[in-house]
Amino acid sequence: MTEAKALICSIVGPGKGAEAVLAAVVERAAMLITEDGDLPVEWNAEQTIFRPMEQESGKKAGTLRKAASRAANKVCDALEQNKKQMLRIIGTAPITRPYPQEIILYLAYYVKFRRPYFEFTLERLKR
Repeated sequence: MTEAKALICSIVGPGKGAEAVLAAVVERAAMLITEDGDLPVEWNAEQTIFRPMEQESGKKAGTLRKAASRAANKVCDALEQNKKQMLRIIGTAPITRPYPQEIILYLAYYVKFRRPYFEFTLERLKR
């Protein structure tokens, strides 16, 4: 089991195919984040994550994106119900509901740095 899959399962419990797609997306996103925490200047999830996954899996990029979005919304629902988990993963309760791509990035930062996204970014700003 990948680290992303284990993280997602710890939030929503054992999942189905959509959670596996989300885990693969999170792993790929984590690999794109630099050691300093920066995303590529030309961040485009469609081109950098979903198109390569399409070629590897044979499933359309749009289908993969929708599955990842469904699972990200499920993760967001679970985090909204469990504030302790939200603080562990994100570092704060967002003012507005995060979009699926934001959830993907929060999970990717947690996988990459093993720290909540906002804790990591605030520390970077203080440097």
